[in-house]
Amino acid sequence: MAYLFGDANNASAGKMSGMMAMNRCPSIAEAIEIANGAVSETDRGASNVNVVSNPDFETNTSGYDAINATLTRNTTSPISGTADAKTTFPASSGSRGIRWLEKTDWHLMGGRRVRVSFDYYVSDPLLLIDLVLWTFSGSYGKSIAADLNATTATRASFEFVIPGSLNSSSRLCWVRNVGDTTGGDLFVDNVEVEDLGITVDLPPSSLQLAPGQWLDESGNGGHPVLPDGMRMGEAKTEGVLFAENEFTASAVGQPICADLPVLPADCQLTLMMKASVSGDFNIGDGADPDRYAAGVTIGTDWAPVSQLQHTHDSTNRKIVVTPTMSYSGVVSTSVRVGKLFSG
Repeated sequence: MAYLFGDANNASAGKMSGMMAMNRCPSIAEAIEIANGAVSETDRGASNVNVVSNPDFETNTSGYDAINATLTRNTTSPISGTADAKTTFPASSGSRGIRWLEKTDWHLMGGRRVRVSFDYYVSDPLLLIDLVLWTFSGSYGKSIAADLNATTATRASFEFVIPGSLNSSSRLCWVRNVGDTTGGDLFVDNVEVEDLGITVDLPPSSLQLAPGQWLDESGNGGHPVLPDGMRMGEAKTEGVLFAENEFTASAVGQPICADLPVLPADCQLTLMMKASVSGDFNIGDGADPDRYAAGVTIGTDWAPVSQLQHTHDSTNRKIVVTPTMSYSGVVSTSVRVGKLFSG
């Protein structure tokens, strides 16, 4: 778990009103717009996770087929050194190649900025390959890279914006250059497709409690934690934590917000809870399963919880909700936290 301005036990001086992280390098003009809060829709919802599974060209035929060419499997690959598949082009003209990554499989939308990376090899340096994004409806065909002709295993990477005219049959294709009449073999492997843009977005409004968890609004769940002693702007003495925990036929405890010490040191807490289905619960701190409440009934309307304790034990600073028996439903928790000061 990442921490800002220190670690789990030590704080460092500083103030922060927000933070963004990107997996691409914006231009100066773009950086100024982003700093002023003008974030392009193209950059929203980015992720460093490959949005497609790495193809197994030896056994996986889904979405991968030859176009007027021959697909041969169980061939020793110059890329991996193991059994793979190759596409063989005859020495004649025409639109021939391999197509893969149908739009419904790679979950990309028009207007998204992406990075496509892959390893490839051609058997003849005169064999010219293009990487093309094509709709197969005759309305759009975009050449992303032309004349890929490495005769040693080579990693290639390209960034581009997905056009708005994609349809459900749109695919990413490796095709032989239409003007090329050279025959030969093409291997493609280790394909990665990444959404580019903002991977972490921490606006001031998403800070749950100072100090506490800062919610990442990029959609990637990279919620950092502020250690005790760190404040954003002016010091705060109270705040609210909110969480929803979903149980499916389970009596296993779940921490609210995160499996982290979400409560600050020296605090008083007051619990309000409700459940989609009424049930009995223990509420503890991760070590003592019923420190705060034992066998308390949580109904379908917001109500205060009759607490056994209003402070943590200074060591265990989680809040864990545990059904007393198998339970299915959603439990909502609102915790008002007030900082206690001595002297």
